[in-house]
Amino acid sequence: MPVEAVQEFQLLTSQFDAEYGLASGGIVNSVSKAGTNQYHGSAFLFFQDEKMATNEYFARRDGLPEAETQQQQWGGTLGGPIVKDKAHYFASVERVVLDAGVTTNVPTRPDLNRTDFESTRVWNTYIRGDHQLNAGNTYGLRFLRETSPQPLQIQDTNHTPSRHEAELDVDWTVVGNLSSVIGTTKVNTFRVSAVKEDVFFGNPAFNSGRDQRELPPLLDHLSFEDGQSPRASRRLDVAYGADNVFAWFLPGKGGDHDMKFGVNYLYSSLRLQDYGNQNGTFVFSADLPFDRNNPRTYPERLSIRVPGALDFLMKGHFIGMFAQDKWKVRNNLTLSLGARYDFEILPTPNQDNPLFAGKQEEYPRDMDNVSPRVGFSWALDDSRRSAVRGGFGVFYQRTAYTFLTGMYGTNARFSNSFTVNFPTNNVDPGPRAGTFPTDPRLVNGPVVDRALIDSLFPPGSRVRNGGTVRFDNPDRKNAWARQYSLGYERQLGTNIGISVDYIRSEQRNQYILKELNPGIRDTTLASSTLRRTNPLIGVVGDWAASVVTLVNEGEINYQTIQVSGTRRLSNHWQGRLSYAFSRGRGNTATGQADAASSQFLGDLNLDADIGPTTVDRPHILTLSGNVDVPKTGGLKLSAVFSARTGTPFTLTDTTNDLDRNGFTANEYLPAGTYSGTSNDAYTVEYAGGRAGGRGPNYQRLDVRAGYRFRLAGQRTVDAFLDVFNVTNQPNFANPVGDRRQPTFLRITSTLDESPTRTAQLNLRFGF
Repeated sequence: MPVEAVQEFQLLTSQFDAEYGLASGGIVNSVSKAGTNQYHGSAFLFFQDEKMATNEYFARRDGLPEAETQQQQWGGTLGGPIVKDKAHYFASVERVVLDAGVTTNVPTRPDLNRTDFESTRVWNTYIRGDHQLNAGNTYGLRFLRETSPQPLQIQDTNHTPSRHEAELDVDWTVVGNLSSVIGTTKVNTFRVSAVKEDVFFGNPAFNSGRDQRELPPLLDHLSFEDGQSPRASRRLDVAYGADNVFAWFLPGKGGDHDMKFGVNYLYSSLRLQDYGNQNGTFVFSADLPFDRNNPRTYPERLSIRVPGALDFLMKGHFIGMFAQDKWKVRNNLTLSLGARYDFEILPTPNQDNPLFAGKQEEYPRDMDNVSPRVGFSWALDDSRRSAVRGGFGVFYQRTAYTFLTGMYGTNARFSNSFTVNFPTNNVDPGPRAGTFPTDPRLVNGPVVDRALIDSLFPPGSRVRNGGTVRFDNPDRKNAWARQYSLGYERQLGTNIGISVDYIRSEQRNQYILKELNPGIRDTTLASSTLRRTNPLIGVVGDWAASVVTLVNEGEINYQTIQVSGTRRLSNHWQGRLSYAFSRGRGNTATGQADAASSQFLGDLNLDADIGPTTVDRPHILTLSGNVDVPKTGGLKLSAVFSARTGTPFTLTDTTNDLDRNGFTANEYLPAGTYSGTSNDAYTVEYAGGRAGGRGPNYQRLDVRAGYRFRLAGQRTVDAFLDVFNVTNQPNFANPVGDRRQPTFLRITSTLDESPTRTAQLNLRFGF
């Protein structure tokens, strides 16, 4: 939704009503502008380029030229009557031309360092129409479409130009609604919707029609990537939904009741066509250019998609129903009582799945997802200057298709499209040891022997998967969370309000990938042979490599204390301060199907992985405010300052596999002080275990100065100058935490969300 088309915006982060389901993290509501009996509209232009920005940190350090960047954002809106007092329209169009600068920084290969930019071109169109049929019935229609091709994408700051990618994204959504007023106390709202997202992820050569098999392979070196990107796919998401909400205000029944009842249905389909990695990916143990006479420059592993491309269609149905009551018991006490019930019909292909042998179910069914929601708000004094609020709720999460798509082909037991590794379960030990590789697919260096690959996996055939196999779990449940909150709010004087809130979220049944075919290495070196134990022999046959399934063993606890103070507009200025102390810990980093890297044979050993989550930030501070400068006739100044703790990261040494379980991601360094070497070295006090380190902190100050000119009628002209990151603070991404890497604990990139000091000119005409 373009900003100029938004009338109201709401973000619900916790304790939202039973009306909202299939989410535990947050709900975003956006209400668009509507036409009226008067013509209203706007035209706007935002502009910036490299002349209005300072050079990026690493480019300045290395004396590199500034990338030729630009951002042009322009468009307009118009709304008005079709039939006065009956029918109205609103329309918006927006264009974005963006060339964002990127600095490539490869400390081990400074000859590859350069400045570059990635491109985005967007057209966004929005149309809304509303028609009042009679005094009690109104219907509306909304249509939003966006095309956002990215002809040049740079996924990271350690790629050569040949590795660049491209994306084409076409999205649209249409929503129709009918609102009916029944009597004086009842309103019914019926809504239908359709959404389509058609995205091509790939590389410029593939997107221009080249066969992915014919492209050069990706060369995955220790610190950088070269060659052609393996990404080449189309993802088509189509969804249709319908929901009905009946609202009934019932006064004088032991208090006033504001009740809602509803039901919603969503059909969602995914068509995936994947040609990715048909060109192959060679993995190297060094950053040296290939030298046929130097064994250390040879690849130690090849991964490649065989026998052909993947093409499948996935469908699901999601149904929910709810009832809730906002009960005003008395003038100083309101209770919120509600519950909802959700279930999914989400078939997965399990005809070759041994875990379903002897079971009647064809796919997992989780049918007991009842979510109670309760809350209260209590004014402590007659003047209602102090209030206490709180609540409790259970929130179920919808199963993301991302967790299940591998079961449809790429990781199916038998498939015509999957990824296979050579060697199967370990790297070829030769290059790390200074000897030539022995695997037939590696002896000629980084060249795909297509004839040999095709002889093993003939194109067009359906064969046993020689790579990773993923099975669905008949006992799989929906992930869910329990949330608790308690807060206090106080008004001080006439303009200031303060609040303190405590929120705790207990996420349960989070997805973990369990290895069903665990292995044991011959030695504690990560390059030694991993021998699979094949526990499924005699049941479904032998397995060459990894066999995984989803289990609901992940747990994450998040809690926060949030403090805020707000000064409403008075004497020409207003401001807000907010601070949050928060911690997130669990036996999994995200709960999004993380691998159980500490698993040994059948024991997941999740206690060994208890640590901070990826979004754990102990301190978050934001200050904002604006001033209407007196006696200037319209000069406005505003600023936003934000600061927060860095995110956790893990220190490992992937040279070894000390527990010999086949995973190196859990080779955590012991607690202690560690430092990098050379330029931009980073020092960390490491607590040991997973995510025992803390990355660089973040801070940023943005300011705006602008003037509003009032013309005849209701016409206005706004001219603003924004300056982002005024202090030009470089906010760095976390350093590499693997001691095996030559860039261990060296800062090599900045965060995408933190530009260098950049000015932007903004003009807006409103009427």
